[in-house]
Amino acid sequence: MELKTAGATYRRMTRGLLRSLTAPEKYLYSCGILDVRRLTLPDFLCIGAQKAGTSWLFRNCRPHPELYLGRKELHYFDQNFHWSLRAYAAQFAAGRGRLKGEFTPAYSILEEEKVRFISRVMPDLRIVLLLRHPVSRAWSQALMELVHRPRRPFENVSEAEFLEHFRSPLSVTRGDYAAILDRWTRYFREDQIMLGFQEEMASHPQVLMEKVFRHLGVSTEVDWTTYELYEVRGKGPGNPLPEHYRELLEEIYSEPLDRLHERLGERISLWRGQGADSGVRSALGGGGSSSHGGPVSRETAPMSEVGKPVRGRFQNG
Repeated sequence: MELKTAGATYRRMTRGLLRSLTAPEKYLYSCGILDVRRLTLPDFLCIGAQKAGTSWLFRNCRPHPELYLGRKELHYFDQNFHWSLRAYAAQFAAGRGRLKGEFTPAYSILEEEKVRFISRVMPDLRIVLLLRHPVSRAWSQALMELVHRPRRPFENVSEAEFLEHFRSPLSVTRGDYAAILDRWTRYFREDQIMLGFQEEMASHPQVLMEKVFRHLGVSTEVDWTTYELYEVRGKGPGNPLPEHYRELLEEIYSEPLDRLHERLGERISLWRGQGADSGVRSALGGGGSSSHGGPVSRETAPMSEVGKPVRGRFQNG
């Protein structure tokens, strides 16, 4: 344990030192004293949301001949900001001549200072943000972090652990899409940001991909038989959301959903009221008991006007 603690302390000190050493370089690039055009920075970012289908989108962007994707989830702007900007850009050097992109879902909840920095060094950036009903997203994240990653039986996770996870800032902030949009639209034009919905992945995946490609400015004339449009990986065993957990999560996200509806209007109509409740129950596999359950269904009614760039302060699609 002492060796483990010492190792963690050493890594923190090393990262802190590197962050101090690379700070002047980042400042010079952000102020325009150094020319960012000499760097092979990404042309687009997929910033999340976590558990909303970013891995699926990554796999279906990768075959496009006009796109170059580095390793998924580089986490440069959150976990690895001690790298120099040049070191980050080097990750995309092999993509010269193609549209370069990075997928890190955690970027959706970056602090404002980092979003501002991104806008200064990549002002023409295209952004893709996938959304999933926040109740469904929170349950999926809890299962991933409490059951699947630690390889624990579902029955061994206590109710107290689930409740603590539901209320944790790292869960709640990932599902507060209105706050995410607030932060990113302070520094990027609304037509630079495209919203997609996970529900569309199940009902009209090719339509969603065509809209993503149009947003990025690449051809939609591709051989769709080479794409994994209908393949979902890494879901693990499904566990239906127990009713009392669902009620708590609906309470947690009631106000964030109201604020999101003010921006997106009918585009999230299936997430509100009785129709939304019905659709979410289907996506979650229904209200089940905490002791057993079948696979989580992805079948929901299609979202209206899915995949459009955000615009007009997000009013009515």
